[in-house]
Parts: sequence; structure tokens; C-alpha cells
Amino acid sequence: MPGPLALDTAREIIRFGFPEDKRVAMFSSVVDALTTQMRSSMMGELNNDPGAKAIVDRKIDEFLVTGKVVLTRHIPGFMDAYAHAYAREFSQAELTEILAFVKTPAGTHFLSRNSALISDPAFVTENQAYMRDLQPLIQQMQKDLMGDLIGYFAKHPPKPTKSS
Repeated sequence: MPGPLALDTAREIIRFGFPEDKRVAMFSSVVDALTTQMRSSMMGELNNDPGAKAIVDRKIDEFLVTGKVVLTRHIPGFMDAYAHAYAREFSQAELTEILAFVKTPAGTHFLSRNSALISDPAFVTENQAYMRDLQPLIQQMQKDLMGDLIGYFAKHPPKPTKSS
């Protein structure tokens, strides 16, 4: 359990590194960048069917609107979780040095833009290649999972729950 001084220092790092008025934009930009990369690398098989692609795009767009509302509600919790994690991960001396860095223009710029670097062309290229290579594995896993679940539920029908 981190001490109160470590936690206070970590919260100062968060305050400077993730300015409250920019947090939603910072988190949203990460979601947008990853979604754009996912669409371009994982939806290639729909390029020959504009109707199907439009349906998937519309559903992703609808999900993102609602998902960002949920994300926004969780940002304060994420910030507190970061502070606790920083306080556990780094010594007080390190936290003090990090805070000093974060208070500089370079430090503020570093933390405010660090998560946005996933939009850098080099990262985008590598991440899309990764996702393209991963896609067949995901599809096979989904197929296997559905088969396993269908087989399981055929032998063990689901029991009603209190919420059903």
C-alpha cells in the first residue's frame, strides 16, 4: 500500500500530465486511432461488399458514441487508478523526479501526447500489420468457441438466472 506522500505526488503527476480539461479528448483520440487502424486492417474482406461494410461501419460508429459516454464516466477512476499504480510502482524519489519532469514544458508535452503516438505513421503501419496477422487467428478462435459452446449447451442447457 503506497504511503500518503507517494499518492499525493502521483496525483500531482496526474494533474499535470493529464490536465482535467483535456482528459476526455486524450482518451477519445486513443479510441479513435485504434478504431481507424482496426477498420483498415480487419475489415478488408468487406471491401468487395459495400452494403455489408456500411452496416459494420454504422454499428461501430453507434457503439463508439455510446462507448465514449461510458469511457468518459470512467476517466476519473482511471486517473485515480494511475495515481495508485504510479505510487506503487515508483519510489518517492522517482515520483519526485517524474513530477519535476512533468512540470516542464517537455514533460507536459510528453505525457499529453504520449498516448496519441499510436497515430504516428510508423506505429499505424506496424499495428495494422499485427492486426492483419491476428485476424485469421481471431476468426478461428471464434469459430472454435462457437462450436464448443454449442456442443456444451446441447449437453448442458443453460439454467434460468434471477435476471432472466
